[in-house]
Amino acid sequence: MSKKDEEREAFARVSHKLKTIGIEVAVDSLISVAADAKAPPPARATAGTSLLRAAGMISTSSKDAARAEKSPAEMSPEELTEALEGLRRDLAGRRAGDEADGVFE
Repeated sequence: MSKKDEEREAFARVSHKLKTIGIEVAVDSLISVAADAKAPPPARATAGTSLLRAAGMISTSSKDAARAEKSPAEMSPEELTEALEGLRRDLAGRRAGDEADGVFE
């Protein structure tokens, strides 16, 4: 098996995990923060807004909406790079405990 094939298989496994377990963990985490009376008010507000956006109750920008409609297979290399950079920034913020814009922002 070539290195490219191994990379594709690993990406497929991780993508599946993100779309199943990852989404549930993310939503559960947001709900926990939004419902935690002891959480800082900005964290609760951000979690609540993220939940409403994820539920489709708050519109997103047209750029985000257009990207959300596209699967990675439909994206240009530039769009993929931009999406990946956004996810990396979000991950770095989450690891640091920041309230940076996330996947649901």
